[in-house]
Amino acid sequence: MAQKPNFMNFTVDHMTLLLQPRLYNVAYCVFRLIFGTTPDDLLYEKRRKNKETGKETSMTFATKIGEWSPGARDPLNTIIAVVQPSEAAHEPSHVREMLDGHESAAHWQHIALRTPDLISFHKHCVERGVNFVTPILKDEHE
Repeated sequence: MAQKPNFMNFTVDHMTLLLQPRLYNVAYCVFRLIFGTTPDDLLYEKRRKNKETGKETSMTFATKIGEWSPGARDPLNTIIAVVQPSEAAHEPSHVREMLDGHESAAHWQHIALRTPDLISFHKHCVERGVNFVTPILKDEHE
């Protein structure tokens, strides 16, 4: 069997998991108990004021679940971002629409892969008719 080219040696960079609100707190427990994450592994938590109660509520958090050391380079983290609808149940919500549209309590929205040779992988995709650009989104403070 022929060996795959090096640019197809993918690792997971990060993933986004959409959850219905009743599973959101459960996710914190799962990451702590099953994946062994600690408060130091929590990379960020975005909070938003609930329009009905006025209380702040967590709408998304990201936690590191692993680290990959590619030789001489800096270690690369493996990250899962967890998102719930933070809008009141009667308000429009993109996250809720995604979950309800799949008739799911949870939905992997995307998995971002890392390749050791992005240029070669891009060339490989273009040669096969793939035409996409995935932007790198950064927060305002970055």
